Amino acid sequence: AEFKELINHPVLKRHKPKIIVGGAGAWQIIRGNMQEEYGIDTVMTGEGEHTVPIIFKKAVNNEAMPKTVEAKKPEPEEIPLIKKPALFGVVEITRGCGRGCQFCSPTMRTRCSFPLEKIKKEAELNAKAGSKMITLQTDDIFLYKCKERFIPNREGIVELIKAIDEIPGIEYIQPAHAALAPVVYDPKMIEEIGAILANKGRWKLNGKKVASTEIGIETGSTRLMEKYMKGKVLPYKPKEWHEIVTTGIGILNDNDIYPLATLIMGLPDEKIEDSLATMELIDKLKDAKMFYVPLLFTSEEDCLLSKAKQADLRGLSELQWDFVATCWRRNINIWAPKVKWKTISGSLMAYYLYYRWKHGKKILHPIMKFSGFPESFLCNNKF
Repeated sequence: AEFKELINHPVLKRHKPKIIVGGAGAWQIIRGNMQEEYGIDTVMTGEGEHTVPIIFKKAVNNEAMPKTVEAKKPEPEEIPLIKKPALFGVVEITRGCGRGCQFCSPTMRTRCSFPLEKIKKEAELNAKAGSKMITLQTDDIFLYKCKERFIPNREGIVELIKAIDEIPGIEYIQPAHAALAPVVYDPKMIEEIGAILANKGRWKLNGKKVASTEIGIETGSTRLMEKYMKGKVLPYKPKEWHEIVTTGIGILNDNDIYPLATLIMGLPDEKIEDSLATMELIDKLKDAKMFYVPLLFTSEEDCLLSKAKQADLRGLSELQWDFVATCWRRNINIWAPKVKWKTISGSLMAYYLYYRWKHGKKILHPIMKFSGFPESFLCNNKF
């Protein structure tokens, strides 16, 4: 909706500039055959440092522009310092991943860690421009200067966080993403950075300042972990995933880091046993402090599963709907307990006015669960 609003802005309609679209989601324009509809001159995919200047010069000089372009990958040393402050104080600390998760595009990029001096200069530039927050952009903060088999570099991580903490004017530090296996591997590392991140966290729970970062649980199925994302658990094995998740989140919570966790529904070849394994895992997390984000599998263009069928709400099973309800009920109980009783009337009204017509009666039980009806009541009544 926001993109449509931007692309249809009256200023663009009036002045008819050259329109160039890039970024992580640009592939959707090509796949959806939307380029002509939105009047986009060029869609660029990939990393932009080499290619953006070339395309922009063509636009400025009114030269012929390619409809689509795959950007040339830059070497790490060719990636320049930012010259102006970034939105949300974003500073890139790593690029790429390398763990090999087949549903994910960053793993297709060469992994590198940027020099600390470059990171500090960009953070200082943001701070001097008035940004009170530094967002550490990375696909996993523990990739920063990591060792073989993704062993975290405690010294490098601690040095990085302390360096950002010491920059005048910075009130908040927000790591974008983190993996759980490094947390389990080196709990001492979390102890050393946890207090700093919590003190400069943007979030509060029950009046206490806490830190957060996005983590990927994705599934509780060790079979799917082995099939699609076994690199995520390194240096451990997929069969240890439940223990890695529960132990890792426990360590984060002990250090006042309450993560936002993504979980994917509808992975290719997902069976009822896999969904049950995920429900079993989140049941083990019932006392954890975190925010659950259930997602539908999306076959991104530049990932290994790009040709796989995407999941949609219409195809969700009753068990998967129950999983969604469980996640959001937990979120309300943890983060907004004062409004949990208000969800009863609102969600039941939404069911009768919309959701039963859209998704059928199979969604009633999950909606009642989300509304807060006791498990004993739900188990003893068939809907």
